[in-house]
Amino acid sequence: MSEESGVVNRVSGAGGHVVQVGGGVSGGIHFHGPSTPPPELVPRPTPHFTNQRAVLRAADRAFAEAGAGRWVLVLTGPPGVGKREAARAWVHDRRRDFPDGTFHADLTGAGVGAEADLLGAFLLSAGFAAQQIPSSPEGRAGLFRSWSAGRRVAVVVERASTPAQVRSLAPAGDGSALVVTQAGPLHGLRADNVVTFLELAPLEASAARELFGRIAGPERAVDEPDAVAEVLEVADGLPIAVCVAASMVAAHPQRSMTRLVGALRDEQRRLRTLSRDGGDLSVTAVFNTAYQRLTDDERACYRAAGAHPGPGGFGAHVIAAALGWDLDRVHDSLDSLVGAQLVTEFTESRHSMHSLVRAHARQVAAPEGEREALLRRVVAFYRDRAVAGGHRAMPGRGMWERLRPGQVLPEVDVPWRWLEDERANLLAAVVAASDLGLHEVVCQMCLMLWPLHERGKHLDDLRRCGDLGVESARALGDVAAESLFTTQLGFGHVHRGEALAAAELFTRALALARTTPFTDLAATALESLGLAQVAAGAGEVAARTLRHNLELAGELGQPRRTALARLHLAKVDDLPSALALLAAAEAEFLGLEPPDTYNAGKAAQWRGRRLIADPARRGEARAELLRADRVLDRHFDRMATREALGDLASAEGEHDEAASRYREALSIAETEVFPHDGARLARKLADLDPAHPPADPQAQQPG
Repeated sequence: MSEESGVVNRVSGAGGHVVQVGGGVSGGIHFHGPSTPPPELVPRPTPHFTNQRAVLRAADRAFAEAGAGRWVLVLTGPPGVGKREAARAWVHDRRRDFPDGTFHADLTGAGVGAEADLLGAFLLSAGFAAQQIPSSPEGRAGLFRSWSAGRRVAVVVERASTPAQVRSLAPAGDGSALVVTQAGPLHGLRADNVVTFLELAPLEASAARELFGRIAGPERAVDEPDAVAEVLEVADGLPIAVCVAASMVAAHPQRSMTRLVGALRDEQRRLRTLSRDGGDLSVTAVFNTAYQRLTDDERACYRAAGAHPGPGGFGAHVIAAALGWDLDRVHDSLDSLVGAQLVTEFTESRHSMHSLVRAHARQVAAPEGEREALLRRVVAFYRDRAVAGGHRAMPGRGMWERLRPGQVLPEVDVPWRWLEDERANLLAAVVAASDLGLHEVVCQMCLMLWPLHERGKHLDDLRRCGDLGVESARALGDVAAESLFTTQLGFGHVHRGEALAAAELFTRALALARTTPFTDLAATALESLGLAQVAAGAGEVAARTLRHNLELAGELGQPRRTALARLHLAKVDDLPSALALLAAAEAEFLGLEPPDTYNAGKAAQWRGRRLIADPARRGEARAELLRADRVLDRHFDRMATREALGDLASAEGEHDEAASRYREALSIAETEVFPHDGARLARKLADLDPAHPPADPQAQQPG
C-alpha cells in the first residue's frame, strides 16, 4: 500500500521469513523456523566392537516393552569394559527409531556447569540461535525439554555420576531414549523414569581372542597362540586392555610378542605397559578418570582394597583393619566404590576387584609407601584369625604352646566356616608375609593353618605353606619349626600318592627333631613316616614304626597323641589287636576336653573298614561305617566312607550297590580335585563295570 494510507510496508532489524497477508484468510496459519537437519551427534562405534550383542538384544527388548514415554537405559560395568561403545552401537543400530536426532554428552572430568554447556550445544544443533538460548542451566534444560516434546530423539550420556546430571540432559518426547553409561550410583533414576539397568561383563575368552585378532591381525593370533593366550589372561576380559595390547602388537609386526608378554608378567610394569599411549587408549587413563571422581574416604578405601593380597573376595572387616576405621565408614565407602563400578559386590558381605583395577589401586598407593603399611595391617588381620581359628579347630594339638611359649593367642572368635571361606586369602597373606620378610608371622600362620589344610585336603595350599614355613624357619634359625613344617609338607605328597617322596621328608624332619629338646616333634615325624610306609604298602615295616610311635606317645603322657597313635597302628595291625586299639582310641578321643568327635568318627570309620575282612561281622562293619558317615562331614572323609561301603558291598557280591557307592566317592574325588584317589576309585569301578574307563595308578586305601 502507499504511504498515503498510513500503512508502511517495511520490516526493520534482523528477521527470518516475513509473511504478508492481505484480505481474508481462511484456515490456520503455521509458523516454522529454518529447516535444520536432525542432529547426529553420537559418534559411531569402533569397527572392532565385539561380543556385547546379548546386551544390545536385551536393550532392544526393554525399549520395545517400555512403550510410550521416555525410556532410560543405564549400562553398568567396570571402567574399560566397553560401556561407551555399547551405548553408541545401540543408538547407531536404532537410529531410524529416532528421526528427530541423536545427542551426545561426555561427562568425563565434568566440572561445575558442564551440563549447561552440553545443553547449549544440544540447542544450537537443534537450530536455535545463540541469543535464543537461556543463560541458566534450568532455562536450558527446560528449553530442550520443550523442543524435544513431540519428537523422538536419543541422548547418550557417558560417565554419569549422579541422577541429577542425567535428569538435566533428558529429553521429553514419547518414544525417546536416554542411554547412560554409569560412573556413579544412578539407582535414584528409578523414582521418575522407566529405567533398565544392564551390566556389561568382561569379554569371554573367544570374544577377547576375536577382538585381539581384529586389531593385531588374525595371523598374529594364529602364529603365536601361547603368547596371545597369556596376553589375554592378563587383560582378564577387559576390552580396553585387549585393544591396547593388540595395538602394540600391530604397531610392531616384525617383533614377536615375547617382550610384551614379559612386561605383562611383571605386575609392577603391567599397567605402564598397557598405558603407553597416554590418551584414550590407556588403561591407566581410564582408571585415573574414575579415581579422580572419588572422595577422600573413597580413595583411601580403594587403595586399601588394592593392597589386599588375596585373589578372591574380601570383606569390610579387613578393610576396616587396614584403615583403622569403624565398619559404618567402610561400608559407606565400599557402597560408593560399587556405584562407581570399581568394586563388585557379589554377596552381601563380599567384594572383589578386577585384576587390573586392583593393580591400579596398588599403583596409586605406592608413591608414598602407603601400600606396604596397608599390606602389613592386612597380614596382621589374617594372622590373628589364622592363629585363633587354628587353635579353636584343634585345641588339644599343643604345638603353639610348645613352639611359641609365652605368646598370647588372639582373642578373636573364628569359626571353621570362616577359615574355609577365607582359605585363599589366608594363603595369600602367608605369601605376602614371606615377601615382606615377616618370618615369625609366616611361622605362626603355617603352624596354625595345619588343621584347615590337612582336614580339607587342600594339598596345593598345604605344600605351598609347608615350603614357605620351612624357608622362614631356616631364616629364623628355628630348627624345631623347620622339623614340623617339613613334616606338614610331607603330607602334601602322601595324599597325592607320592609315598616315597613323603617318606624322605618325614625322615629329614625326624633327624631335625632329634637335634631339639622336643621329643614330641620326633614322635610326630616318626608317626608320619609310619603313615607314609602304610601308603607305600609296606605293612610290616609300617607296623614296626607305628608300634614304636605308640610307645613314644605313652612315654610323653599326652592323651590325644596316644589316641592318635592307637588309631594309626590299627590300620596295619592284626584284626583282633586293631579292634582293641580302635575301641581304646575312640574312648580316649571322647574323653578329651573338649571331646575330639572328629577323630572319634575316624576310629569308627576304620573299625568298619577293618571289619570288612571278617565275613561274619560285615553287618557290624556297615553299621560302623554309617555311624562314621553321620559324624564325618568333610569331603575327603565322606569320599573314604563311601569307598569303604563300596568295598563292603563288593565283598558281599552286591555289585550294583558297590558301583553306586564307588560312583558317589568318585564324584567327590573329581569335584574336590583328589586326583590320586579318583584314579584308584575309577579302577575299582572299572573292575565292576567294563564300560567305566580304568585308571593307571595302583589301588590304595586312603589314609
